[in-house]
Amino acid sequence: MIYEFALDPELVARWHDRKEYFPFKEAFGIKTGRFIAAYPKKWKKMAYETFMNGPDAQNQNALMRLSAMLDDLWEKAIKRKSSFPEIINWLERTEAEHAIRPFRGVLAAGNPRSRDYVIHAEDLMENGHPLWDIPDDPVVPRKAEDLAEAVSPLLKKCRWAVIVDPNFDPGKSRFQDTLKCFLIEFAGNDQGCETPHIELHTGIDRFFKNHEIGENRNPDDEQTEVQKLTNNCRKYLPPLIPKSMTLKIKIWKRKPDGQRLHNRYILTDLAGISFGTGIDHSGSSNSEETDDITRLSEKQYDQRRREYRDSPQAFDLVGEADFIGKSTVKTR
Repeated sequence: MIYEFALDPELVARWHDRKEYFPFKEAFGIKTGRFIAAYPKKWKKMAYETFMNGPDAQNQNALMRLSAMLDDLWEKAIKRKSSFPEIINWLERTEAEHAIRPFRGVLAAGNPRSRDYVIHAEDLMENGHPLWDIPDDPVVPRKAEDLAEAVSPLLKKCRWAVIVDPNFDPGKSRFQDTLKCFLIEFAGNDQGCETPHIELHTGIDRFFKNHEIGENRNPDDEQTEVQKLTNNCRKYLPPLIPKSMTLKIKIWKRKPDGQRLHNRYILTDLAGISFGTGIDHSGSSNSEETDDITRLSEKQYDQRRREYRDSPQAFDLVGEADFIGKSTVKTR
């Protein structure tokens, strides 16, 4: 799904040299599934300081290239909270962090203690490394816990998330169970984000016939359905939401000749994923159903994020409400 790599500031400081940077230029991001972990919080500053203490410190062109590259890497990076401030050496500190919150791998300028998860950059170019290879997107059993486990790396590392299911039914357990598991994973956010934000987006077009759109829809009937859905969310959702978490519900309708609400997604500030069948589970503990969970391409992600997050949105908003969690279930 997404895989987190710690990146040695000493190594990055050399990437002002195009020859040094070229092998890694396309290595990170949505396309590959590899994401840089900006660890610790002063990671960007550490790369700058290493450069300024090096032989190219007076080279303004090199500094400009490094600055532009660092800004780009920082914008797309997973921001990890700092830990082990008493350890000065970056690699030793990162190894201590890995022991409690593992990275997929640590890409470094060296590997003096021969850690199997530390990927020596020069050796990688010649011999590869098994942790550098990214697994294919998973085929997942359509059970609430399995679906949540599959998307956990994304939900635990993002700063905002939008769950999209046009047919979400708050009164049915197959939707309730999966949503609850998703929210538990999100509540376990381990990036030090104080106010992670999560929304559930659904629609009301399902309650009307295909021709009942725009002026062909009775506005009173529409508001009746919006109110019913909102009331059901108020009745069933708070016990599913971890205590003190706020879940915002947004209810959409299709614009005349506009985009149709159909596919199911989880969109975040890092990446987006789609579900082949849905975010609900199969409804049977004995079911052998599976689903394909796929990471969206950059183009797909950009479009879906704009549709549900940016302004103007692709749909007409007909209702929204905030729900405060009451569940005392422990986060993982």
